[in-house]
Amino acid sequence: MQVDLFDTGASPDTRPAWQLVEAARRRYLTGRLELETNPPTNVYLRDGQVYFAERTTDGGLGVRLLVEGVVTREQMQRSILQVSGVEHLGRMFDRDGSIDREAVELCVELMTDDVLIHVADEEVQKWRMKMYQRHPSGLDRWLPTRVEVITHLVDSIAAADPDAEPTPAPAPRHRPQLAPPPVTGEMRMPAPPPTLTVPVVVPVPAPAMVVTPTLTSGSLKDEVAEAVRQALASIEV
Repeated sequence: MQVDLFDTGASPDTRPAWQLVEAARRRYLTGRLELETNPPTNVYLRDGQVYFAERTTDGGLGVRLLVEGVVTREQMQRSILQVSGVEHLGRMFDRDGSIDREAVELCVELMTDDVLIHVADEEVQKWRMKMYQRHPSGLDRWLPTRVEVITHLVDSIAAADPDAEPTPAPAPRHRPQLAPPPVTGEMRMPAPPPTLTVPVVVPVPAPAMVVTPTLTSGSLKDEVAEAVRQALASIEV
C-alpha cells in the first residue's frame, strides 16, 4: 500500500530516510515502513512510535539476543513459541520470569537506534508503507497498550487560532436573596416577667415588763400610793 506521507498528491521525490520516518511518526501510523536503502531497511511503528528497525540482512531477533548475551539458550528455549514456523517472542517475559527484561528491551532499543542512525541521511527514492503489519517476532506486544498523546497548552484563544473570536466568559451565577416571610395575624407582645412578692418582716418590740415592787414597809407604801395618785391625776387633767 502506497501511503502519501506528505500530502503532495504526486509521485514521491527522493528524500532522506529520516524525513520519511518522521512523516510516518507525525501521522501516528501503525505498520511497516519499507525503505529502499542499501541494504533495504524496515521500520516498524505502532501509533507513530518506532519500536524496531532492522536491515533485511540482519538475523532473527532471537539469535541476535543470544549473541548479545542478554538471554541464555535455556531461557530462549523456554520463552519461544513456534507459530507457523516463526519463532514468536511476544510472550517471552510471561513464559520465563528469570529473563532480565530491562536488559532485553535496552538491547532492542540500541539495535533500533543503530539502524536509524545509519540510514538517516541516505537518499531514498522509493518507499512503501504496509499498514498494520507487525514484526514477525511479536516484540510489539512488549509495549504498553496505552498511547501517550502530547498536547500543547496556549495562554489565550488568539494564540491557538488567530482567526478565532474570543467567547465571553459566562456571567457568574448569584444565588437569589430570600425575602423574609410576611408577618400575618395578631402580634402579641411578650408577657412581662412575673413579679416576685417578698414579704417584709417588721420586728415588733416585746411588751415592756411592769415590775411591781414589793412593799415592805408602811412608809414606802404611802409613798407609792401617793405617786400613783399623782400620776392618775395628771392623766385625767
